[in-house]
Amino acid sequence: MQYVQESLSKDVDQLNMRDINSLLHTLIGAKKRLEAEQRETDLELLHDFLARTKQQKSDLIAQLNEEIQFLGEDLEKVEARRSLFLPKAYEKNKTINK
Repeated sequence: MQYVQESLSKDVDQLNMRDINSLLHTLIGAKKRLEAEQRETDLELLHDFLARTKQQKSDLIAQLNEEIQFLGEDLEKVEARRSLFLPKAYEKNKTINK
């Protein structure tokens, strides 16, 4: 880049309008290409980030659903045990209160 600037600064007085327009056209084209490449890179990074985040959240949902299922099973077991003891406890209290 420095070479281009030095070359242009030495020969700038010898450039005509056509040369300057040609240089501008070339530079503007290069700038647009670089900007498009940067946008594509940015979009690719964003896509990767969003895809990874979505997968992590999906994994978390699966883990939570599994834990919820285990909790439900545990609750059923506790309720089954509890129902075995509740009538007996009720009968004991009934006998004691007489």
